[in-house]
Amino acid sequence: MTSQTNQFQNSFTELVIENMDFSQASWKTIENGMERLPHGCAQLIGSENIFTGAEVYKIEDVSDGVNIYHSESSAPVKFDKVLMALPPAALRTIETPTWSPDKMHAIRALHFEPLYKIGLRFKTRFWEKVSPPSKGGQSITDLPSRWFVYPSYGIGDNGPGVLLLYAWMTDAIAFLPKNEKERICLGLRDLKKVYGDQVDIDDQFIEGYSINWTDEESTGDAMFFPGQFRNLFNIARAPEGNVYFAGEHLSVHHTWILGALDSALLACQQMLGEPNIMPLRPTTKQNPPKHDYDYSDCIKAKPMAVYRDQRT
Repeated sequence: MTSQTNQFQNSFTELVIENMDFSQASWKTIENGMERLPHGCAQLIGSENIFTGAEVYKIEDVSDGVNIYHSESSAPVKFDKVLMALPPAALRTIETPTWSPDKMHAIRALHFEPLYKIGLRFKTRFWEKVSPPSKGGQSITDLPSRWFVYPSYGIGDNGPGVLLLYAWMTDAIAFLPKNEKERICLGLRDLKKVYGDQVDIDDQFIEGYSINWTDEESTGDAMFFPGQFRNLFNIARAPEGNVYFAGEHLSVHHTWILGALDSALLACQQMLGEPNIMPLRPTTKQNPPKHDYDYSDCIKAKPMAVYRDQRT
C-alpha cells in the first residue's frame, strides 16, 4: 500500500528521496515550537524592517536594482536584490520582467499536489497505551485519513497530546468541500475504526484544526513528475538578474520545513556570491562549524544538469 493514491505517477527520484528523509535515525526540532525560528529571525532583522499585509503584485528590473510594487503603496520600493520565497502558483500571479523561457516554463510546470492535514488534540496520548502502542512514527491506512502521524516528542507524558492526520493527492481532494466540523467528525470516525474497541475517542477529544493547502496560495506541496528534477529543477533555482528564488520546491526535500530552510541557504549563497556560507549553529572547539550539504556542484551546474545531493 502507498501513502498516497496515484503516488506512482510521481518521479521515482522523488519517492526515493522522500523515503530517505523519513528513515533517518535522528531528528532535531526547536524547543517550545517551530515558530521561534521566524521570531528569532525577525529579532535579527528588526521589526521596523518587516512589513506584513503588503501583497506584491509587480516586480520590475531597473539598471541598479529591482523595483517592487505592493498593495500598501502607490509608489514602487527599490531594492538592490530581491528574494522571492514564493510557491510557483503565487509567483505566477505577479507581473514579472521577461525572464528566460526556461524559467517561465519551470514556474508553470513544476508539479504541486493537493495536501490536507488536521490536528486533533486529546486528553491523553492514548495511542501510546493501547495494544500495540505507537510511540512516534506513523500508520498508513486505507481510510479517508490516509496517514496517522504520532508525535515523536513528549513520549510517555501523562498530559494531553496531538495526533496529525494527513491525506495527499487524490485523497486530499475529498476534504475540499468539507467544513471544519465535518473534517473533525471524519477524522474522529477514522480513529474510532482503528482504536474504538480500546478507547472512547469522543470522550478523549478536546479540539481540532484542519488545513487544506489546495485552498492556500501554495495550492499544495511540491511533488515532481518524472523528468522534472533533471530538466527543470536547476532552472527554477537559478537567479534572474537581481531576483533570487527560494521555497521547499527548490530543495530536494519537498513538502516540509527542511526543504524551505535548505533552499534558503542556497539562495543566500547565490545572493552573496559565496558558496561556502554555513548554516547557523553553536560552534565550539569540540563542535566546529560544518556544512549540512555541499552545494558547490549545484552552483556550477548547467541548467540541464542532474542535481546530486551530496551529503557530507
